[in-house]
Amino acid sequence: MIEGFFHAHFVTDKDQGDGVAYLANGKLHGGDSAMFYRGTYSTDGEKFEADLEVGRHTEGTPITSITGAARARHKITGRIEGDNLVCEAVTDQEPAVKLDLTLTPIS
Repeated sequence: MIEGFFHAHFVTDKDQGDGVAYLANGKLHGGDSAMFYRGTYSTDGEKFEADLEVGRHTEGTPITSITGAARARHKITGRIEGDNLVCEAVTDQEPAVKLDLTLTPIS
């Protein structure tokens, strides 16, 4: 199982952003300047899957998630490439938005 502290870089056709994520024991926690991330993940060989909730942690800010929703649930699928995770996400609230995600270890 992959674990540790990661830099998260995410991209859609409209925007891109960065945050941090901590993965341990099947749980994922993280965030950026406006949003929190929390959920669960699993690995099977080189396959990676996660179910992630993203929401605004500071009310009154105009910043939303990269998909445009103030709160969203992402189904993430991807693969382990060396120490990195390379993934795609589908968001329940904005299913037409494709989100690419790369997690790179920090420590």
